[in-house]
Amino acid sequence: MTTLEGVEGYQTNVDMLASRTTLGKFLFQDALINLHTVEGGTTNIKNGVPKIEDLQTRWTLKVTLKVLPWKPTAVFTGVSIYKVE
Repeated sequence: MTTLEGVEGYQTNVDMLASRTTLGKFLFQDALINLHTVEGGTTNIKNGVPKIEDLQTRWTLKVTLKVLPWKPTAVFTGVSIYKVE
């Protein structure tokens, strides 16, 4: 399980997986993410203050590890929950 905070933390992780960083260029190729669902994000009014509910996404990530001679492809499925504050 990974916890990322803020746009910068998320962006750094995505850039590495997409081979946009030095480490990512060395390790990975052919990264692909499929976003299956996005739920939540509804705005509610509590005590006169608007509040946005958490967002939940379901996704599949596929990436090839080019650093290994046989270049295996890893496939991960997951759920991400985004807290809106």
